[in-house]
Amino acid sequence: MAIVRMLQEEEGGQGNTLEMISQDNIFAARGVIQQMRVSAPVEQYIVDLVMATRHPGEFGDKLGNWIDSGSSPRASIALHRTSRASAWLDGRDHVTPDDVRSVLHAIMRHRLIISYDALADQVTPDAIIDEIIRQVAVG
Repeated sequence: MAIVRMLQEEEGGQGNTLEMISQDNIFAARGVIQQMRVSAPVEQYIVDLVMATRHPGEFGDKLGNWIDSGSSPRASIALHRTSRASAWLDGRDHVTPDDVRSVLHAIMRHRLIISYDALADQVTPDAIIDEIIRQVAVG
């Protein structure tokens, strides 16, 4: 309780209340998200984004010089799951490419091993992901 009070004071104190979400509601939301269907073109987009990190040279010298090691196939699973959650949070029953892009940086930035050239040129993982988004078309 002391931590909750500290947080409330940090946020301005008065009128801030923490609302608890029941475990049943969390499990129900998770069930809905897990059942959400993702269209074939959006699934292909997810795969294409991950594969762009694994074969960056196919997308030009810039990406080819920036990425030493790309994301594993597990990144596509994480993108699939978090994209569904993003769609659900936005009140939709389907995933759009915008949902995928909205979670892409968080999912990918720690999964890339960037090259010495990228480090020397101060190219960040986020800049690399931005370039991947520009290069990979939605099917």
